[in-house]
Amino acid sequence: MAIATANFHYGIALYQLLRTGKSLNINSFPTASDNSYTINNKIGIHIRYSSKTRSPWIFNFTKQNQEELRIMQEMHQHTFVIFVCGKDGITCIEYFELKKLLDEFYEDLEWIKLARLSGQSYTTTGKDGKLGYKLRASDYPKKIMEII
Repeated sequence: MAIATANFHYGIALYQLLRTGKSLNINSFPTASDNSYTINNKIGIHIRYSSKTRSPWIFNFTKQNQEELRIMQEMHQHTFVIFVCGKDGITCIEYFELKKLLDEFYEDLEWIKLARLSGQSYTTTGKDGKLGYKLRASDYPKKIMEII
């Protein structure tokens, strides 16, 4: 059986969490896209990836993806969306930041775009807005570990 490309991207994101050395209990969280997890029964994570090698990286979110993220947020103390930007880096946002990029009026297909110049931080925009600050590659898994 061939290994799906997505598994490599999800695997590296989970590996980054595991190599922090903290005791983690990671369980699958049921979603249609099968890329969401629960950490220590209190943090939800949803992993998105782009295999594109250069900036910008665009991540599409269906109406169903956004509904699943809303449910995940309701069931956890914190929820994060993790963005794997090809081989460039990984960063993340919390659910409240996601809502600055994609509002509560879900359309069939919406998007978030991350862009950066070499060695700089990610500028993040979405269909419904943008973050007023840049995301660092070092934000992941740091933001999540600060909560654990």
